[in-house]
Amino acid sequence: AKNIWGIGTQHGIRHWDGCAWSTSFDNGSTSYRNIWGSSEKDVWAVGYKGATAHWDGSQWRSIPSNTANTLTGVWCSSGSDAWAVGEQGTILHWNGTGWSPASGISAMGQFKGVWGSAANDVWVVGSTILHWDGTAWTEAANGIAPNFTLNSVFGTSSADVWAVGRGAKDSVFHRMGNAWVAVDSGISADLYDIWRSPTGDIWTVGYNAILHHP
Repeated sequence: AKNIWGIGTQHGIRHWDGCAWSTSFDNGSTSYRNIWGSSEKDVWAVGYKGATAHWDGSQWRSIPSNTANTLTGVWCSSGSDAWAVGEQGTILHWNGTGWSPASGISAMGQFKGVWGSAANDVWVVGSTILHWDGTAWTEAANGIAPNFTLNSVFGTSSADVWAVGRGAKDSVFHRMGNAWVAVDSGISADLYDIWRSPTGDIWTVGYNAILHHP
């Protein structure tokens, strides 16, 4: 792999060119929390106090998000369609020219992650699970216990979506068809992120834990 992006609490946004890591963008004391790209010329990073930055294939540029809430998740399907989520129930949409708050959302709480299979099939997780169908946001029926938080969501299709969260053996959830089902992870640990390969391998990482499901 010759084109990998990384973010963290220090050193800004880092890039791997196949040989070495280098700092590609350092916006002072800004701490970035998540990064996603729809192509090599469309990459977003989001983070502390509403920071958002965009890579257009040649340079990074800071973009005003019009929120001071920390953003913890971002996903985009194209240069004119991106979603960012974060603290205090923040959900923002990018339309190609600017960020604006999402409307019609009744559920509040902390939102941690966002992922979609298409522009009309987007999932947001946190203290609840929300779904965007291209027209409206709805709260999905789920088995999440009160005071439980999901940290990350990822999938391979609209019928195969996974989410992970905090501190119990049922901290992994899988959407199969129209239902979210708790999956026994085998450990009691906070899980922070999840990824599923097109061939079916699932990797999740957490506090003192790395899990693999072939």
